[in-house]
Amino acid sequence: MNSTPTLFQRFVAAPASYFALVPFVLRNLPRQISTITTITAAVRAWPVSPKVGFVGFCWGGRFAISLNHLFDASAACHPPLVRFPTELSGITGPFSLAVAATDSDYNATRAKETEKILGEKGLEHVEVRVYEGVNHGWTTRADLNDEVQKKARDDAMEQVVGWFEKHLIPTTSDGEAAPAH
Repeated sequence: MNSTPTLFQRFVAAPASYFALVPFVLRNLPRQISTITTITAAVRAWPVSPKVGFVGFCWGGRFAISLNHLFDASAACHPPLVRFPTELSGITGPFSLAVAATDSDYNATRAKETEKILGEKGLEHVEVRVYEGVNHGWTTRADLNDEVQKKARDDAMEQVVGWFEKHLIPTTSDGEAAPAH
């Protein structure tokens, strides 16, 4: 299968998609922030007092960054539209980042800068992984017939699951998972 975009895709379809995408993002951003904040507050109000995590893929990755302070841990996979480095100020707790090395928005260079900035803030629980051979969106729309994409997708899934196991599951003094109540 040829992955080179056609002339129609490059010069008609892609530019036209921005006319739909940009107004959608601008119109929905405040509502999404409000929804995430409301749901998180409701969960935190439960009598059990659970730890709360947030994983964001693509557009949701921006919220995993900018709203990290609302959660006990968050993870962002291939986040676009991040106001960099301004929105990194929202990161105050455990944070995991997965990016494609050549992503047009949040790539290996930006990931390295992110790691440096968060390290300078004194944050200890930060994980940044850069995946080679994949494009933006690989965690949710990988070509599973391509071994590189499939492995990167699987590794990113393990990254997120492992991150939440480490930061959200209560443990006993010997490091074992505490029994559920």
